[in-house]
Amino acid sequence: VNCSQQVDIVQFDSAVYYVEENEENLTVDVVRLGLCEDTVEVSYSSEDDSAVAGRRYQAVSGRIVFNPGEICKSVCIPLISSDDWNTTLEFKLKLSDPKGCAVGRYLFLSRVKVIDNDLFPSNRFDEEFQKLGPEQFAAILPDFDLTAEYLKFNYNLPGIKEKTWVALTIDQLQNLYYLLTINLLKYVADDVLGPNPNPDFPLLVANNTEATLLAVGALFLVPYVV
Repeated sequence: VNCSQQVDIVQFDSAVYYVEENEENLTVDVVRLGLCEDTVEVSYSSEDDSAVAGRRYQAVSGRIVFNPGEICKSVCIPLISSDDWNTTLEFKLKLSDPKGCAVGRYLFLSRVKVIDNDLFPSNRFDEEFQKLGPEQFAAILPDFDLTAEYLKFNYNLPGIKEKTWVALTIDQLQNLYYLLTINLLKYVADDVLGPNPNPDFPLLVANNTEATLLAVGALFLVPYVV
C-alpha cells in the first residue's frame, strides 16, 4: 500500500476480466490504495455492452464500505449460461460516487468478457463430439442435420424471425401482383379490345371501353398506393 497518498484511491484490480459462461459467478476485487486510516465508500454498478443483463449476466449494483485498515473488497456477478452458441460478449463494471476517497483515473472502469463454450451452431451433437473427437465426428455427421441446426440458429437470432416472415410475405405479395398483371393483360387483350369478347367477363364499366381501360390501369397502380 502506498502510504504517501493524501487521498485514498479506490479502483478495480484489473482493466479486463475473463470468465466462461458456465462458471456461474465472477468475483472481482476492488482495492484501496493510500493511508487506509479512515472509512471510505464507493458505489459500483454493471453496464450493458454487447452482453445484456438478463441474458448473459445478472445486473449488479451497490455500495462498498472500506473500514479503517481494509484494502480489498469483492463483488460477485452472477452469470447466465445457455445452450445457444454466441461470440465472446462483454459488459462493464463501473465505480462512482466516492465518499472520503477518489476513484482511480483509469481503473474506475473495467470490462468483463464472457467466453461462450458451446458448440457451433448448437449443442445437439455435443455428446458425440466429445466422445469421437473432431475428425471422426466430422466424418459421420450428416450434412443435412448440421445444415438444419445452422438454419435454426440463424432463425432464432434477434430480429431474424420477424424479418424472415416479412420477406416471405413481400415475396408472396409480389407473386400475387404478377398473377394480377397477367390476368389483367389477358382480360384487356381478349375481352376489352379483342374482336370476340367473352360474355362471362363483361367490361368493368358497362358499355364503355375507355372507362374500362382506365379502371384496369388503376388496378395496376393499387399495389404502389398501398
